[in-house]
Amino acid sequence: WSPDGARLAYSLNDQDIAILDLATGASSLVTGASDPGIIETMPSWSADGETLAFVRSETSASGFEVTGSSDIYAISANGGEPVPLAGASGSGLNYYPAYSPDGKWLAFTRHTTGEDTYSDPEAEIYLVPDGGGAAIRIAANDDPTGERLTGVSNSWATWSRDGKLLAFSSKRNDSAYDIFITE
Repeated sequence: WSPDGARLAYSLNDQDIAILDLATGASSLVTGASDPGIIETMPSWSADGETLAFVRSETSASGFEVTGSSDIYAISANGGEPVPLAGASGSGLNYYPAYSPDGKWLAFTRHTTGEDTYSDPEAEIYLVPDGGGAAIRIAANDDPTGERLTGVSNSWATWSRDGKLLAFSSKRNDSAYDIFITE
């Protein structure tokens, strides 16, 4: 959903980013995020509704899963030239982007040793500043003592409406996903 609730960005067949205008019912592809032969999926609106972050990959996609390397790109919601988001591109699989409602951060899932974007055991949550920058691995990927956890699949980050909390799923307690919340 766009921040004003008037539009919905979605991935059309895990190939192209489109926007549905809820008032008119018209749907249109986002120029620059609908290139043939390139996977463009998992869109997220910026806080001001001007930018979309999305996952881009030249490998294959099946359902919710991208295999091979994937990067997070940013593009004007009106279309244009997509730009790889510094800190969320160029290192393994980067996916499930989520802009914070205060416009300061983009949370995303990353791993460099797995093969796809669906529930990989080595997935972890990272943050980059809204416009890109150095990736920050969040401390909540670790156990309460600060010991690094492996094989627990921390993923699917979602912000609270005020942007102060981040919820994510993890298998750190058992083989089923549980929801964890961090500041």
